[in-house]
Amino acid sequence: MNFDEYLLYNMLAESLDIHNSNDDRLFEMAKIGRFNNLYIYIWMNDGGNIPHFHISDSGNYPQNSTVEIAVKILTPEYFPHGGKYTDKLNSREVKALIDFLKKYEDGESNWQYLIKTWNRNNSGAKIPPKTPMPDYTQLS
Repeated sequence: MNFDEYLLYNMLAESLDIHNSNDDRLFEMAKIGRFNNLYIYIWMNDGGNIPHFHISDSGNYPQNSTVEIAVKILTPEYFPHGGKYTDKLNSREVKALIDFLKKYEDGESNWQYLIKTWNRNNSGAKIPPKTPMPDYTQLS
């Protein structure tokens, strides 16, 4: 087996593992990116029609997560819901979050990518694409 065949085999094996998993949530989230040791996710078809994103310390969220945070997209507020997502960022993590969201990659900021990902995956509450990022230093 050459290297390309090896990569293809591993990719297919991983896809089958995910497909055969009992955790349906694997099909319901999009990873936006990583800052510090935290990851940002958008859930697909997230109920409640309140635009928000999730932050976790797990690159394989929701598995192995010890930090679970939800932050509103349109206002600088935490969004605990469902009896979960009650953790909070410290001031250094807030600064790192802001820096990450302002960073540009492939011609768009991570903030723009987050909004686009929300809009593509949540039909109940669309966000105008040019929405400015709230002042997350005021996160409460």
